[in-house]
Amino acid sequence: MTDVLQLEAQGLVHFEAHKGATATELSLSKIEELFNLRVLLEGHVLEQAIDKMTAVEIEQAREILTSFDEALDTGTRVEKWSELNYAFHETLYQAADMPQAMEIIKQLNTKSDRYIRMQLLFTSGIDKAEQEHGDLLDLCEKGDKVAAVELLRKHITEAGGAIRDLLQRQQAEQGL
Repeated sequence: MTDVLQLEAQGLVHFEAHKGATATELSLSKIEELFNLRVLLEGHVLEQAIDKMTAVEIEQAREILTSFDEALDTGTRVEKWSELNYAFHETLYQAADMPQAMEIIKQLNTKSDRYIRMQLLFTSGIDKAEQEHGDLLDLCEKGDKVAAVELLRKHITEAGGAIRDLLQRQQAEQGL
């Protein structure tokens, strides 16, 4: 039962009492909503965090980014991509000291997980994600709030757009 609840939390299945679990559909409207919410909330939290970031947090983010880049470059550990992606972003946000916002961000990222993996696997998102993450970290380290928040919002918006476009193409090919 715990596995089913975990899959439900990730948005992969929908559980109904006395009926069981059924796989959820990939949804264009769900993608739009999830990524729009992420843009709003994560941009705000990053803006609050930048002035409070320490060298230790920057170094932690750099180490996570190195692991993320290695996982992407080798094409292995696909199941870890979203986990490392979230850990990187979480490390950047933690200085904001906004636990309620972080709880919501975690939920949004859990629900976005399969979409993020899909984007990285089936679009040209890998090189773009690596470059943007590196640039974002550099901007945070410099304390450039405006540019960092703008890049983060663009990063999330374009990832959501790439996923939406991919799903639309797949649906068109299947005649849906």
